[in-house]
Amino acid sequence: MLVLGAGVLGPAVYVAFVIGAKMFINSGYGGITSIAGTFYPTALRANGAAWASSVAKVGAMAGPWLGGVILDAGLGARGAFTVFSVCPAVMVLVLLALGRVQRRLPAEAEGALSAELPETGLAAARPAVQT
Repeated sequence: MLVLGAGVLGPAVYVAFVIGAKMFINSGYGGITSIAGTFYPTALRANGAAWASSVAKVGAMAGPWLGGVILDAGLGARGAFTVFSVCPAVMVLVLLALGRVQRRLPAEAEGALSAELPETGLAAARPAVQT
């Protein structure tokens, strides 16, 4: 975001940079929404994933509005890119802090990282049929 806002790139590099950034943003959003339900217990999974999706939609509405407010305040495009570059930096810091907290959880606590992964897949979910 800072590189795009600084305007130091040539036109061809700028276009390539914007396309690359858009690919990573869209892929990240798709990845996050596809795995959001896995972080919730089974009983709450649908509700948790729906809340995660709704929060993402609120952010998708607030972002352009906030961009307009920043531009209206007279900060210009460089100011808007600078302000919006703070958001990913804050997200990285929050995720690092959450990772540290999760590592300190006891192995038996909900949400803890464990050495043994539960068995997954369709075969594990179906009860055995006796003939």
